[in-house]
Amino acid sequence: MIVGHVTAKIEAEVVLSIHAPGSQYREEVRAVVDTGFSEFLSLTPDLTGVLALPLHGSVEILLADGSPLVVYTYRAMVDWHGMDREIIVHEMPSERLFGMKLLLGSRLTIDAVDGGLVLITPIVEEESRREAEPPRLTQSPE
Repeated sequence: MIVGHVTAKIEAEVVLSIHAPGSQYREEVRAVVDTGFSEFLSLTPDLTGVLALPLHGSVEILLADGSPLVVYTYRAMVDWHGMDREIIVHEMPSERLFGMKLLLGSRLTIDAVDGGLVLITPIVEEESRREAEPPRLTQSPE
């Protein structure tokens, strides 16, 4: 289970333990959950340098405003539900974003109020195979 909080800017924030593959040096990194970011994680150049992450390559991405940007990608390890998981980090000039590829196989719950709880839990395999029943709408008493 990964626990975070909602900031005063109403951003869901978590702290992740990140390290380079084969390294014992870890850094605790604050990142904002961004369901519009389809990759694993983005970190700033200062963090990819401090962590000495090995270069994976480069890729062109589209920013939220539609403009293209070429960014470097790096290999990293993240402590994910108590186990090391290898991920690809996108180096972004000013963003630390936690994306959907990292959330794959997990449930994200956010209490969307200042100081609210952010909770990420693994989805049990049988539960993920189960077809979700659509929510039932009820009318409010007037």
